[in-house]
Amino acid sequence: MYLYELSDEEGDTINAVHAAGRSITRGRSSRGVPRVKGSGHCLCPPGRNLFFAQGIPRATFGRRLGVKGGAEGGPGGGNLVKYMLLIYGDEQVLDDIDRERCYVESAELAQNLHSAGQYLAAAPLYPTSKAMSVRVRESRRLVTDGPFAETREQLGGYFLIEANDSDEAIDIAARIPMARLGTVEIRPVIEIPGLPKS
Repeated sequence: MYLYELSDEEGDTINAVHAAGRSITRGRSSRGVPRVKGSGHCLCPPGRNLFFAQGIPRATFGRRLGVKGGAEGGPGGGNLVKYMLLIYGDEQVLDDIDRERCYVESAELAQNLHSAGQYLAAAPLYPTSKAMSVRVRESRRLVTDGPFAETREQLGGYFLIEANDSDEAIDIAARIPMARLGTVEIRPVIEIPGLPKS
């Protein structure tokens, strides 16, 4: 259970509780739906998802809890967050027919995400037999054939998406065909100044 305590504009305490998959608000202001002002604090464990109570805007929670952007809730209240979905799997598992079917399903997912305004990029990668690794040590460039590390599952492709929060990113990752055979790693993207606009 996750508890948020905030004060509305009349000073009444609002407890927003998330338990058993549903959100409940208590201590509503005299006008019904609370409009939150003043200080607040979050009693949720660090690193866990933030849950937002019904009737309290996500942006308001973000402002009152000091969330100015990042992996939960979007920066600036309601903006989408970029996530990189890294697709890992045993590259020997799929034959040519299964691989082509996977490409078709992935393209359909990309089209659906594009229609929803959440698609940024996606592509499969050639197998690790085509990979090269580069290291620079003491100003010397070292190039070797093969991936950076030999692992049971190899990086086989990616989706770059925008989502409201990590829960939505998880839902999208679960729709990637290779999630049924391998692993999709979800990483929020850090947006830094000075990069060219896409």
